[in-house]
Amino acid sequence: MPTVKPFIVKVCFCLLFLLPWVPVAGWSEPLGLAARVNGQEITAKRFEHYFEDFLSDRGRNIASIRNPAVLKKLRGEALDALVDEELLTQEAARKDIAASTAEVDAAVAAMRANFKSQDAFARRLERAGFDEAGYRAYVGQQLAVKRLVESDIQPKVSVSDRDVHRFYVANPSRFAIPAQVRIRQIFIASGSDPAGALSRCQEILAQARRPRSDFAALARQHSQDQSAPAGGDLGFLAEDQLTPFLQQAVASLKPGQVTGPVPSDAGCHVLKLEQRRSGTLPEAEARESARSYLKAEKTQAAVRQRIQSLRRHARIEILMPL
Repeated sequence: MPTVKPFIVKVCFCLLFLLPWVPVAGWSEPLGLAARVNGQEITAKRFEHYFEDFLSDRGRNIASIRNPAVLKKLRGEALDALVDEELLTQEAARKDIAASTAEVDAAVAAMRANFKSQDAFARRLERAGFDEAGYRAYVGQQLAVKRLVESDIQPKVSVSDRDVHRFYVANPSRFAIPAQVRIRQIFIASGSDPAGALSRCQEILAQARRPRSDFAALARQHSQDQSAPAGGDLGFLAEDQLTPFLQQAVASLKPGQVTGPVPSDAGCHVLKLEQRRSGTLPEAEARESARSYLKAEKTQAAVRQRIQSLRRHARIEILMPL
């Protein structure tokens, strides 16, 4: 059965959407308190459900934790994370950052779509301690925290070209690539005339093998597949992911060589091997993924710094033994 979980990207632990329990209208009666954060109560019930998901995210089961010291440590970490979520929620409210009704509607609708019926969704919310109004309020809080991160924290994070270069040089294993080939093709569909398609491929192959022939131009002129506008360029493909007929056809080719006609179920192909590569993705091609990774890492660090600042000025009371 699907659970009511987040579909929003986790910026850090603040965006979990794990059906932890926020004290807003629609909650069932709390059974004791786990903590107060600036006067805002975190119920013991909310914490226990949060702790279940905290363990699940880490691939652990409470029944398998036999060491009391380990259990106490994990519960402490979970309560700290829950306090941090509450601090971020309060910070978003203090800055008048809120989600629109339309955003909440879309988020709830996306979650409801995981269930077979509205009744099934309502039953799941009820078992979790929500009515729909309470769940909508929680979703709004999480969206507000997401907006806080995106509008007030992330814009202050920058990643320089020098940062990207250093990361690329220091982490070659992150940019390792398998053996790949870059192929261009000219495809002629066989239709009801396989012999005619084969004859046409032979004519095109002869043209492609002429000195100074432009294979890309021939592909744009003759090819009958979706790669034609790109000059037949299929891009880089891992050798072990090629279809058997492609793999066999290019196995003995050197870059710049042309082969064909290569038959397939749909027609025939004239192929040109443009390039082979393996080892490490070139820095120019790795730059954007490296920048995105560093941006995410720095954003998480900035969120942690904001939380530490909020903690220094907060009144946090732990009200339950761990």
